[in-house]
Parts: sequence; structure tokens; C-alpha cells
Amino acid sequence: MNKRTRKFIKEESYVCARCGYCNSVCPTYNLNKDKWESVSPRGKIALLREGLTDKNKAQFTDKLFQCTLCGACSEVCQTDIDLVSVWLELRREVSSKAPENIRQLNDIVNKTHNVTEHSNEERTRWTKRLQNLSQDLIKEKADVVYFVGCISSFFPATHVIPQSFVQILDKAGINFTILDGSEWCCGLPNLAAGFPEDAGNQIMHNVEAINKTGAKTLVTTCPGCYRIFRDEYKEILKDKNIKMNFDVLHSTEFIEKLIKDKKIKLSGEAFNGKTVTYHDPCDLGKNSGIYDQPRNIINKVSGISFKELTNSRGECLCCGGGGNLGAVNPKLSAEITKQKILEIKETGADTVISACQTCKRNIRTAAMKEKEKVEVLDITEFVLKAME
Repeated sequence: MNKRTRKFIKEESYVCARCGYCNSVCPTYNLNKDKWESVSPRGKIALLREGLTDKNKAQFTDKLFQCTLCGACSEVCQTDIDLVSVWLELRREVSSKAPENIRQLNDIVNKTHNVTEHSNEERTRWTKRLQNLSQDLIKEKADVVYFVGCISSFFPATHVIPQSFVQILDKAGINFTILDGSEWCCGLPNLAAGFPEDAGNQIMHNVEAINKTGAKTLVTTCPGCYRIFRDEYKEILKDKNIKMNFDVLHSTEFIEKLIKDKKIKLSGEAFNGKTVTYHDPCDLGKNSGIYDQPRNIINKVSGISFKELTNSRGECLCCGGGGNLGAVNPKLSAEITKQKILEIKETGADTVISACQTCKRNIRTAAMKEKEKVEVLDITEFVLKAME
């Protein structure tokens, strides 16, 4: 363990009070059939106190990646340990021993600059069905850059998110651009895999590409991309002498501002009489503190009944898709998503809204598998329908 990691772990792990609050909210611990204490946040901290040795490092590494990085443990920690940062720092330390598919994912992102093995030039295939926009999607200069992200760019089930958002921007008269193939992965998959240096390469390229447009605002529909640009890039690029010349907003923040500025108007006709609930994405809610904006947007639409999930805001249950868990343990990831569907069903909602492409994809897939008749929408889809 290097000096930086040793100092960080000593400062954080030794303040653990062993109260167990983190265990009670950890989705991977509570839904893991083995129920070993070492899978839990408290258990991993206890192992750290004993010290990582060659003998226990392999076992510890396996447990370390059985985690969605949702931040629920940090949210309830009575001694305010930044546990998500602890897990990320430790993943960096053991990255050479990470599960094979995690290392393969990192290699794919380094090679193709996205989370698939497709050419990065295919990022704009979601634009093929767009019609009647009043402006070009790709410009050399613009006021706003829309950073689409890998999942929304490459997975057809989530193409509707960027398709909806660019229509909202266009109808609001925003001078915006996308980056085409010059957009690279935000770096979060690299970071979650334990390779912050590789994440830095992605981030540095993206910051330079966005700066070239002269844009003063970067907006993204992906909470992971948002978190990287808002919170992580400075630490990762602190020795790179590169400055970010733009502010960073999530789509919920940007849309709320459009409504306040009266650039878009929402009606209730499309959702009149429907019961709607909202799922807080982990990277947007627990890890970034964005809770009010999506709810403010939803409540601007008349004629709907909004009902909170039993566990909402900082207590919201992860969809199961974070932290690269789907690559490490797809069965556990799916079990977490199933619990999310059961909670949504309890509300009696016709529609569940989220603000994350991975949440939409996971929840929609699980709803279909469980044969639950609930419409799953991203906030951008909801807003566009309410505008129309």
C-alpha cells in the first residue's frame, strides 16, 4: 500500500464507530445471499484496520468490487467518513488484482473511448431519427455543449433521452452543440475500475474539446458524467495545468432554469390523472446532492398525483447499475433492481421518472421481466411530453 493510500485509510477507517448503520442500507450486503460481514461497508473497514496483506488482498478485492458505489453508506455514516472516496482509493490500490471483466472494461474504454467495442464515430447514431430541428446539432462554436455520454449514445433503449433533450433545447431557443466523435467517455468507468490515470486521459481530452467550442455551459443528462465534471476532474487533473472554462449543470438544473426563465412551458394534458413517482439516481442524489430540481419540474405539471417512494432522496435504493457491479455480479445487480420494482409497485404509480440513462435502462428491463405495467421515463422524456 503506497503512502498516500496508507495515510488516507488511517485517517478515515480509524474513526469508524462500528455502529452498523452502513450495513443496514447497503444494497449489496443486504441482498447478497452469503451475507458475509466482509461484504458490508463495516466489514471492509474492519479488514482495513487489520491491514491489507498479500494473503487477504485477493479476498478483499473481490468484496471491494461487490459494490455499486451508491453512497448510501456515506449518507448514514455517524462519523462522516467519506466512504465512497475510500472505496475508490482502494480500488486504485488493488486495480492490478481487479476482476478480469473489470480490467477488460477499462481496456475497452482506453481503446475505443466508450464503454462498448464500437467505433467512437458511431456516437451520433441516435440522431438519425431526429427531424424538424431548427439548428444544426454540431457546430464549431456554441453557448452550450450537451455532453451525451456513452450509454445514451450507444444503447438504443436509451436513445430517447438525448433525442428528447435536444428537442427541448431547440424549442427553448438555446444555441447548443454536441461533440460528435470528439466526445470521449467521461472517465467514470475507468475511475470505478480503479484506474484514475486512465480516467484523467479521457477527462483531459473532453475538457480541451469543450473549451474549443467557447461554450460557457456544459450540460449532461448523465449523473455520472455530471459528477466527473463537477467534482472529480480537478483532483484527477490537478497536475495537468488544464482549466475548465465552463460551468457544469445536470439536465434537471438546466430544465428548471428554462422553466423559471419562461423559455419552455409545461401543460398537464399528457399526464392528466396519472400517478407519478420519482427515483433518485445515486450519482445525482446521494453523491451530488441534487434532489429538489427534478421534483420542482414534476410538480410544474398539473393534473398529476405525485407520490414519493418509501425510500426517497438520500435513502433511495440504488437501481443496481452503479460501480460497474453489472460487470462483476450481474445476478446481484438484477436482484437489487428487482427490489426497486417492488418498491415502485407499492406506490401504485402509473409512471416512474428518473434522471439517469442507466436507471431508466435497468428499471425498464426489470419491469418488463416482472411483467409490471409501469411506464419508465427519463425526466427529459417527461418534460418533452408535457411541452407537447
